[in-house]
Amino acid sequence: GRKMSQRPDTKARKIMSDEGLCVNTKKTAGHVPGHPPSNRYFLRSEMGCLGVHFPPLTGIDYCTSKEIPSGCPEFAISIVNSGCYQDDDDKGEQLIYTGQGGCDLLGNKKQVSDQVMRAGNKALVGNIELGIPIRVVRKNKDAASEYGNIFIYDGLYDVVKYWSEKGVEGFDVFKYLMIRRPEQAELLSKSLAFGGTSAPKNHSIDKDISNGLERIPVSSINRGVSLPLLRYIVEYEFDENMPQPEPRVLPANFKNNPHDYVKELNGGSMPYSKNKNNHFIVDCARAMIFECGPWTGCPDGIHCGYAVSQQGLQWRLEVFKTRFKGWGVRSWDTIPVGSYITTFVGRVHRIEDCDGSKDDTFYFDLGKRTDFGWDNKPIEEGHDMCVLRTSACNLDQETKYYVDGGETGGMSRYINHSCDPNLYVQPVLCDHADVDMPKICLFAAKNIPPFEELTYDYGPQYIRENLDGKCNCGAVGCQAPAE
Repeated sequence: GRKMSQRPDTKARKIMSDEGLCVNTKKTAGHVPGHPPSNRYFLRSEMGCLGVHFPPLTGIDYCTSKEIPSGCPEFAISIVNSGCYQDDDDKGEQLIYTGQGGCDLLGNKKQVSDQVMRAGNKALVGNIELGIPIRVVRKNKDAASEYGNIFIYDGLYDVVKYWSEKGVEGFDVFKYLMIRRPEQAELLSKSLAFGGTSAPKNHSIDKDISNGLERIPVSSINRGVSLPLLRYIVEYEFDENMPQPEPRVLPANFKNNPHDYVKELNGGSMPYSKNKNNHFIVDCARAMIFECGPWTGCPDGIHCGYAVSQQGLQWRLEVFKTRFKGWGVRSWDTIPVGSYITTFVGRVHRIEDCDGSKDDTFYFDLGKRTDFGWDNKPIEEGHDMCVLRTSACNLDQETKYYVDGGETGGMSRYINHSCDPNLYVQPVLCDHADVDMPKICLFAAKNIPPFEELTYDYGPQYIRENLDGKCNCGAVGCQAPAE
């Protein structure tokens, strides 16, 4: 890899430092203002600019004798547990941390010499003497981020004791027992282990609520409360006597160039393009997206890059119990802006058959959408091509059908409302031409870091009719905040 001084993030940090743009520049113990536990960072340079952890490479950040009152022992303010030391033992709430030094960090990651009681190692002993907690940041693998990792601030830990012992490679290492302080936000780093064989006390795990129907398992972590009963499906089911949409047929003159026809349906441009990680993402919010697929005779079928919504889940998603809003959904992965997330599925009914006798909490009208795209502009105003397609597709006519995802549905039924959402609704047509019955797909409206709850805007009518005009989303600028 590139030297630290040559990396663009390192250069950016130096520029920001030189121009006085960094914040929290004075070393301090405890939480950093504006950075509570569960905050996520993509780069060490980012943490340095924000005052969370200053060193660009070493794992222990500490106050030297020049930065503290005379006679006070040096003490550490933060550590980054990156998994580089073989002798670490991380159980989440309890961490046995290996001191610094003697490890071939740039080579085989093994201990090659004894550790010495100085610098950060000595400072951690000062934390024991003074009773000062340290910030613990963990590095987690994340293939979608720029450098393959993401850093999560997991809160304050007390350094309880330390000792020296022979490590795995036979060299002397220092060990520090650290215990997480109570009454802090959820420990996000260890959530990645919930898909394994153990869970915290009073929690239960379902490794895949889709029972194998999704291409990537959808896990759930339940805090003593079971998920509502749901017959899981991944495609629409139709009510009895419902008209089935006619399959779309490729015109004969496009037989040798099916993508040209898909481009024509989309107003002259393909709706998806590759990002730097070779993921196909939507280029902008549209009134309707027309996808390629088996109906075109495309040799790639549903695996075509222009058949994104037909390929199923792309991200590791988890259903979890939120604090105030019931069940919610979050991702274990970084999700780039414009990425397909999922489709709202359930049983399709006629609007005229809805008599108001059932709970409509999980109803979704298959009508014209006016959601905001990832550039935060309304579809009708923000994209001229969408205006043309709106007219061509007759999307201004009355809604004919709705989807009920209550008792029969998918993971999408658990995605909550927010007045400041990170997803948006995008109608998609795949293998038929009935614009009254599109797939209701959800796409990322912004870059979404791991463990951030996924949300979309249900609209003012839902807040008015289902929430009695009082919204609990908690977003800044909420449309109707509950008092």
